[in-house]
Amino acid sequence: MLSTLGKIITEPWRLKALVRRYWVHTQVMVEGICLSLASRPRVEQTILLAGSGRSGTTWIADVISTAKGVQQIFEPLYPLAMPEVTRITGWKAYENDSRSCFLRPGEPHEKWHQFLHQVLTGNVRNTWTDSSRTSWRPSRYLVKAIRMNMMLGYIYDSFKPKIIFVTRHPCAVVCSQVKKATPAWTADIDCLLDQADLVRDYLLPHAETMLAAKSDIERQAILWAVENAVALDQLKNRPHLSIRFEDLCLDPISCYCKILSWLELEVKSSIYKKISSPSRTSFTNYDSALQRLHSWEKHLTSAEAQTIIDWSQRLGISLYDLDILPTENTSKRA
Repeated sequence: MLSTLGKIITEPWRLKALVRRYWVHTQVMVEGICLSLASRPRVEQTILLAGSGRSGTTWIADVISTAKGVQQIFEPLYPLAMPEVTRITGWKAYENDSRSCFLRPGEPHEKWHQFLHQVLTGNVRNTWTDSSRTSWRPSRYLVKAIRMNMMLGYIYDSFKPKIIFVTRHPCAVVCSQVKKATPAWTADIDCLLDQADLVRDYLLPHAETMLAAKSDIERQAILWAVENAVALDQLKNRPHLSIRFEDLCLDPISCYCKILSWLELEVKSSIYKKISSPSRTSFTNYDSALQRLHSWEKHLTSAEAQTIIDWSQRLGISLYDLDILPTENTSKRA
C-alpha cells in the first residue's frame, strides 16, 4: 500500500492514469444506469467503421459521433489494451500490433463470436476504448476498428451491424505508416502467412513473393493489399457503405451527409466544426485538401510508389493507380 502510494507521489503519470481509469469507469456506470431506464441498443443498430490504419477512420468516427445518441468505442481489438484479444489470438501484447485476424464466413468461430458480440453491444469497455465520451444515453454504438478488416463477412453474417468500409490510396497509407515509424506500424508478414485459411483462400499464389519482401514499405504495401482485398471481397455481396477518403477530403459536407443519411442519423450543426478539425491521431496539418492528397508524392520514390501499386493490383484491387485520386474501376478479386 505504502509502496504504491510512494510511486503515485513520485511518478505523477500514475496518478493521472488512476484518475482517468476511475473517471471512465464512472462514465460507463452512469451510461449503464441511463440505459437501465430504456432498452439497450440492438446489435443490428451498431455502426462498425472499418479500414486500414492511417486511412482516416478516427476522423470519420469523431464526425459521426457528433450525431445524437452515438457512443464511440475506439479500437477494441488493440492487443496492448485488450487482454481478451491476446488470449484469443495468442499474440503477445508487447509485440507488433499492426495485424489482423482472418475469419472465414460460414464457419464457427466460437471464441471470436462471443467476444465480438460483447464488443458490438458495448460490453467491452476500458480507458482505451472510451477515449471520448460522446453520449451518456446511447441509442447506438459506433465501433471504430482497423483490425477487423479480414472478418467483416463473418461479422455481418453473425450480427448484421451497419458496416462502413473506408479506403484510402495505398501510397498515402503506407507513407503515413512508415513516417510514424513506431513498432506498432511494422507490418507482420508471418502473421498473415501463419493463418492457413487466409493463405488457402487468398495468398497461396503470392506467399513466396511475400516472404521475400525486404523493406518496410513493401511489407506495409502487402498488408494493405491483403486486408483490403479480403474486406472488399467479403463485402461485395453484403450490405455496407463504401467510403473513399479522397472523396471526403474534396467534398466533406456532401459525403458526410450521405453517411449520416445512410445511417439514419440527424445532421447537427456541430458536425461542421468537427469536419474542419484535424483528426486527433493526425500529426500533420495541411493548408488544403489537395495538399493532403498529394503529400505522399514528396516522401516516396517513383519505384516505391510503383511497388505499392503493384501489390494492390496483384491482390486484385484496381481502385488505385499512381494518380492521387481513385480510378472509377471497382475492386475485384484476382
